[in-house]
Amino acid sequence: MSLEGSEWFFCIVYTSLTGSLAYGLWKVAEKIFKAKKRYDWIIVSSKLVILFWTIPFVFLMALGASHGADGGWNDDFGVSRILLVVLRWLFFIWAVGFCWQMFRYLRARMQLKRLHKCSLDASDEASDILEELRNAYGIRREVAVHGNLSCKIPQVSGVFRPVILLPAAPQEEESLRVVIGHELTHIRNGDLAWKCLLSWLLRVYWFNPVFCFMFRDIMDWNEFSCDRDMCGRKGAPADFSEYFDVILRMSRKDGGSGGGNRLPMSLYENGTSIERRIRMMKGYRYEREWKRGTVLCLSVLFAAVASLTSYAAGKGFLAGYTAVKDATMVVYEEEIQEPEELEEVRIPAGTESGVIEIEMSEEEARAKTAWSIPVNTSKRTPGFSCSVGDEIDVTALVRPGDKLTRVGIIEPDGGRRAVSSTRKIVHTFKVEKNGTHKVYVENQSDVAIEVEVSYYIY
Repeated sequence: MSLEGSEWFFCIVYTSLTGSLAYGLWKVAEKIFKAKKRYDWIIVSSKLVILFWTIPFVFLMALGASHGADGGWNDDFGVSRILLVVLRWLFFIWAVGFCWQMFRYLRARMQLKRLHKCSLDASDEASDILEELRNAYGIRREVAVHGNLSCKIPQVSGVFRPVILLPAAPQEEESLRVVIGHELTHIRNGDLAWKCLLSWLLRVYWFNPVFCFMFRDIMDWNEFSCDRDMCGRKGAPADFSEYFDVILRMSRKDGGSGGGNRLPMSLYENGTSIERRIRMMKGYRYEREWKRGTVLCLSVLFAAVASLTSYAAGKGFLAGYTAVKDATMVVYEEEIQEPEELEEVRIPAGTESGVIEIEMSEEEARAKTAWSIPVNTSKRTPGFSCSVGDEIDVTALVRPGDKLTRVGIIEPDGGRRAVSSTRKIVHTFKVEKNGTHKVYVENQSDVAIEVEVSYYIY
């Protein structure tokens, strides 16, 4: 029994395993490099981990190795009857969770849309600061800034058309520069696109808690990258105290609850996340970071190690799955039945049958595909030479199996000998005349049929 048409199920399972292993390796490396305050590599490699959840390379390797020469699945991806029931239930559970995640996404999308719809243009001061910083950061795309009474904390949303949403309460110029600069840094770093990708992957891998941990870690590092650009580099627009003073003041006004909608990038998530970010930035020195070439080489090395580990684990998973399949496989032994003895019918030459007759080409007759035969139609092969005493073995497998079908031979003088039955027809015709013979199949039912035909001359 095979799982044809359900390759995607193994794709999800395989890729979930691949991503989990890559994330585990990354967490080990993160702990080491975090202690050494080499943060650049951690930020870059976190994006590589996302690719292990996005590109199912291990599954594609297993897929190629598990297809036979005829393009069909071999036993590696087969299923027993017990496993088939289990997999169907797992799919049902996964589908329910996926639908729930989609519902939450659509609800959050509608809330965000309503928030933007009832927003107003921000103050002239905020618009001027936006244009000034956008040019300074080298951001060419248009970015809008709006104000809203319902907006608790500053946020930015929109991968292609970014919109910065600010609380409607008046703010000092210093606060506006920090807030707008923070959100523009997210746009420049591409954090909105990465969060969008992670959000869609979360709807697929909702069942894997490892992905949820990875989501939170990557969002934290994106925030750290933004904080570093705002107050940690040389020539940063704000110093450490000024920057976090603005964030803490806004957090006190909001009560530290953060934003309720998970789609946009907010100035902060909650009070705990602010504490983590402050601890990360304390004592940070940009001069201690590695050069880009070193970061790139380490990232390539990490990708290679993660790929090899994931591939080995994927082969182990496939071996384990095959063992479970074999352990749950039930073999049914059936008594071998002899083919039914069919009575030949002789039809003299010139007898009108009223059936449409179609002669096939040599390629069509010998092809391994089934013959499609409409109602009131017969198909015959090209002629082949036989001598008296030869035997013509004909086998025909009929679908649907309950439809009456006639299978026979056409003799040199036009006379016919045939048998009629359903499902599987096996018969040997003894050649009685020298000359050219043909094999034919006639549809005797009231619907079109498919017939797999093979014939041999001895």
